[in-house]
Amino acid sequence: MVMAGPNGRGKTCVFDAFQAWQGQRGRSFSLDVTYHLRDGEGNSLGPDAVIIEFHEEVPERRDLRAMIFYVRSAYRNQADFTSHSLERQPPLWEKPVQRLIEDEVRVSENYARLVSSTVAEAYSRDHDEETIKELRDRHLSQVGAAMTRLFGDLVFVGPGDPLLEGTFFFEKGLSKNFRYKNLSGGEKAAFDLLLDMTVAAKDYKNSVFCIDEPELHLSTRLQAQLLEELLRVVPVGSQLWIATHSLGMFSKAKDLAIADPSSVAILDFDCVGDDGRATLSPVSMTRAFWRKTLHVALDDLANLVAPGQVILCEGSAKSPGDGFDASCYAAIFGAAFPDTDFMSIGSSVRLFR
Repeated sequence: MVMAGPNGRGKTCVFDAFQAWQGQRGRSFSLDVTYHLRDGEGNSLGPDAVIIEFHEEVPERRDLRAMIFYVRSAYRNQADFTSHSLERQPPLWEKPVQRLIEDEVRVSENYARLVSSTVAEAYSRDHDEETIKELRDRHLSQVGAAMTRLFGDLVFVGPGDPLLEGTFFFEKGLSKNFRYKNLSGGEKAAFDLLLDMTVAAKDYKNSVFCIDEPELHLSTRLQAQLLEELLRVVPVGSQLWIATHSLGMFSKAKDLAIADPSSVAILDFDCVGDDGRATLSPVSMTRAFWRKTLHVALDDLANLVAPGQVILCEGSAKSPGDGFDASCYAAIFGAAFPDTDFMSIGSSVRLFR
């Protein structure tokens, strides 16, 4: 699911609602009246504050209900970390739900979770047939392969010594064993999401994974590639929801929709106002939708982005693209040819009887 539209239309609020729903059903959740309640008044969420209908029955077990949604905010920021100790980590679903305006520091948390689980498995007889390398690769190879596909010459080495200045180490070109803190902003952003999704996917098997603005700090090309890598990590039977303004991710979503129309749904929040109710249904990625998306992402530069092809048709028009014939063709063929513009150029008046 891709949620599109200008800033301030409520895309992040959908993720807030998912977390509030979890809080109503047993997940550790602290109500912030001035944040979660629209009028800033009251002391609880009413039973009908968030209503979600699922295709399947909601599990009775508290841990399974807590793992229906997994949400990452847009405030993902951990520039550096160092570990000096090792301790077992509690299950992810037991972590209290954070507000989506709070800074997330998941890289160090996932470092501790990876190292502790690897050590636990090394001392478990269930894994006696595995070598240390096989055990380590099972936890780290998926993230490492994804980072290399994204950044080419970047190699994920591993977690180093967790008891002596433990951190993640990488190689790049002639640079060997440089630390996580020396990655670029884009490399850190991608590594954070890929590592976190890989760790979460070990427990969250039939879940809705939500990421607010996954494109942060990445170029347009890498944005599309990151979405592809995230979809590799999402377990079969789960969903990935993103709130984005990214042209790269929309382009990838378009390619996925062409290959399998049932694999992608778009919610356009452009029609959501400041007050009242709004009903949203999935929209097609027509040329009209692309125009709006380009204007959100590029503002006036959107007019400089050329379509893949232009079809000239009859009809009078004050400006290219207007006119009855052009609008009809756009309505009929827009979903099948989202990179096509239809332009009325005249010849609509009969000159001879």
